[in-house]
Amino acid sequence: MLAALALLAASTAAPQCQPVNGAATLWARRDTRWVIVGEMHGTNETPDAFVNLVCLASRARGPVTVAIEYPADMQPVLDAWLESDGREAARAALLAGPFWRNPMQDGRTSVAFLRMLDRLRLMHRAGRVLSVRGFDVPWDGSDKRDRNAAMADRLTKIADTTPGLTMVLVGNYHAIVREMPSPRGPVRPAASLLPADKRVAVDVAGAGGSMWNCQMEGCHLYDYGPQPTGPAAIAPDTTPDRRYDAIYTLGKPFTGAEPAVPGIADTKPLNPANAK
Repeated sequence: MLAALALLAASTAAPQCQPVNGAATLWARRDTRWVIVGEMHGTNETPDAFVNLVCLASRARGPVTVAIEYPADMQPVLDAWLESDGREAARAALLAGPFWRNPMQDGRTSVAFLRMLDRLRLMHRAGRVLSVRGFDVPWDGSDKRDRNAAMADRLTKIADTTPGLTMVLVGNYHAIVREMPSPRGPVRPAASLLPADKRVAVDVAGAGGSMWNCQMEGCHLYDYGPQPTGPAAIAPDTTPDRRYDAIYTLGKPFTGAEPAVPGIADTKPLNPANAK
């Protein structure tokens, strides 16, 4: 990991865009305000793919705002990181907060997210990313609203107060565009609460592989399971339940991205009675 961090510090140029078949359809409508990218937390590939989509979107639509599933009260830390030089002291300040050191390492504080944040910092320096905004409920627990409703409200306010397109990275359940059943009654995921004519939601699918996140057996690497195969491309969601507007098939397996702060994750079963 030290070698990877050294490479981050040595980075001086914004990443170059790599073409993705079908990506332009995500922001083709000029009135689209949000492109919502859904992920299973804990892979290397989705944060990398998201940064590339941000790159492509900024080239097509001009400077964009990026919104990530981080607590809203982390905003001063994110702002400071964007304006920093990305070197050791800046990384230490970014990683010092409770979000990065929570034993529940669900994949949002992985080496892949740290790599993504560094690339977004460089894109901000190049004028292609206006800001990086946290839109999840605050870490301090002060927002008692339904989590999805709170997310949608913050995304609306971000779009209302910043020009252009907002590129969103969030867990793929929150990116679902229709009401979902649950044991406690119907759930409206955050994407479903945004105007359908102003948002595009895309789920990222890899060809199997692994992911790092927290499940009943604890926080560690898990098998991702079978997923669509085929060449890398973005196409309309044609599955029977159509949870998303589009599917981004990566065309390669996922690999698990471990926590950026080692030794923090609780690897013991979250509920021993249900552990395998």
